[in-house]
Amino acid sequence: MCNKKKLLITTICATLTLGCVLVFSGCGKKDKASETATSTEETVESGEAEESEDGTLRSLLSNEPIEDASLVENRPIAIMYENTKAALPHYGLSNAKVVYQATVEGSITRIMALFDDYSGMDKIGCVRSARPYYAYTAAEYNAIYIHFGQSINTEGLLTSFTGHLVEDINFIFDSHYYRDNSRQAPHNAYTSSELIDEAIEAKGYERKQSDDYKEGHFKFAKDENLLEDGEDCVVLTTYYPHDQPWFVYDEDSQTYARYEFGAPHVDQANGEQLTFTNIIYMNVHQELYPGDKGYLNIPIAGASGTGKFFTRGKMVDITWSSGGDGQVTHYYYMDGTEIELNTGKTFVSLIQNEKVDENHFYATYEDYEANK
Repeated sequence: MCNKKKLLITTICATLTLGCVLVFSGCGKKDKASETATSTEETVESGEAEESEDGTLRSLLSNEPIEDASLVENRPIAIMYENTKAALPHYGLSNAKVVYQATVEGSITRIMALFDDYSGMDKIGCVRSARPYYAYTAAEYNAIYIHFGQSINTEGLLTSFTGHLVEDINFIFDSHYYRDNSRQAPHNAYTSSELIDEAIEAKGYERKQSDDYKEGHFKFAKDENLLEDGEDCVVLTTYYPHDQPWFVYDEDSQTYARYEFGAPHVDQANGEQLTFTNIIYMNVHQELYPGDKGYLNIPIAGASGTGKFFTRGKMVDITWSSGGDGQVTHYYYMDGTEIELNTGKTFVSLIQNEKVDENHFYATYEDYEANK
């Protein structure tokens, strides 16, 4: 009987001991899981690439799927392009995810193109000079701003002088460009992927995107934004008198093809016509800086205005608002909700307030042809 009692006591003790081991072991696993979760949270907060809800890495500029996490983690570059007949053809523009166009002096325009992937490009440009409103826009993306010279009013915004708004690579002081001797200066300055990387390294600029820029510049639709309440718009023209650009919607590709100077706007690097999923018109105030030079100013930082949004063959009226220096501009429907862009490339045109009525919109291509 004693032996049975001893055996029972021994069994109970062993069971209790095993239970304690399992409990403490479980506690250890829980602590380790908590540490892993904390580590993951810290990784996301540190600006690492985040996955979308479907588990796909996506470009912050276009929301398009990407395979290389560094394209999300790295800062974009913003390159100033000349946009005169003498500067054509352009090289590398079809790789840009976001493109801005605005007038400069003499009613000609410049283009600023934003890239998150500029790899493998041997010829980019031609590259021309900066203006303040482009510097402010580049700062909204925390982009590295690449240009060849600048108006005097831009100097205070650039790190190549004494400014701190935007880090820039200025070919006036930087040799990471080359001249195409088959073309006439100043329309012949180009750069490349390799030269840009060398310039960024030489400047010591941080390549990783800042922690407070994890959500990007635009708000993208989770599914598809059909602008069901919008008006049909298959062709839209822009008032710019020099290049006289227009866009034509293609239902098959669901993009707008761009034209200027009476012909398709083509990237000479690959022979592709430029196409965009989204187009935004920002109606803006324009003025001349005082002085003999007469440089143009378009005050964007801290400003607001009206405009239009085009996608999927439709258009709607919108408003826009900028919070100030380097803060992202937001775009809103007329009811005050933020617009949602469709996944793809975006073109933004800055439209002089006094010229708004000189832009024209057509519901069908036949209407456009009849009114040319």
